[in-house]
Amino acid sequence: MGVNDKSGILSPALGSRVEIVSIPCHFHASKYDLLEQLFMPLLCSAQQANDLMGVRARGDRSALEAAAYMAGELLRDRSFAPVRSLSTGASNLYLLDFVADQFQVESTVFSSGAGKGALFRVSVRGRIRGDKFQVFDPVTNNQLFSFTRTEADKPDFFAREFPLLVQLARNRVGVEQIFVSRKIQGTRDCAFARSIRSGDDGQNRQLSGSTTR
Repeated sequence: MGVNDKSGILSPALGSRVEIVSIPCHFHASKYDLLEQLFMPLLCSAQQANDLMGVRARGDRSALEAAAYMAGELLRDRSFAPVRSLSTGASNLYLLDFVADQFQVESTVFSSGAGKGALFRVSVRGRIRGDKFQVFDPVTNNQLFSFTRTEADKPDFFAREFPLLVQLARNRVGVEQIFVSRKIQGTRDCAFARSIRSGDDGQNRQLSGSTTR
């Protein structure tokens, strides 16, 4: 098990697994250890399959056709090998459900700074036909933060900004839509908000919290 220094994403050399739930069909991509390598390409391919099969207008039957089309595209790609199950581990596990319009990935993220490092397992969930994704702790199912497709499409988002956001959220500092509010006897004295710089683009993100008594 090792860490990629450039991206900060854990790379245990196990590649990625892709499950098309609607069929079902399973694939293993041994060359793709990093979240940034497949997240947007798979999402774009799934959306293209939806559009080609007219899922918006024709419903569940066309959704199954879109799933079959997607499976065919992966079968023709030599980077993906069909497998019988998802019983073995992988750096990333992608789940695509065309009928339910769900796009999900579980990934292991490594974040480091100030001489310290932290390892996290997260679940990213969204809609194939959507443009917003929520990040959850897969153990507690608590939502950590959210991001948009536009953010995901930025260079180095998953390599640099995403691990930082995960670490901040998991440390309960609060990021974007996370509002940490400790209440003792139902009383809250005051609330605070501050911004931090996140990523090379200098974009400010709002942190919120509260003090109690």
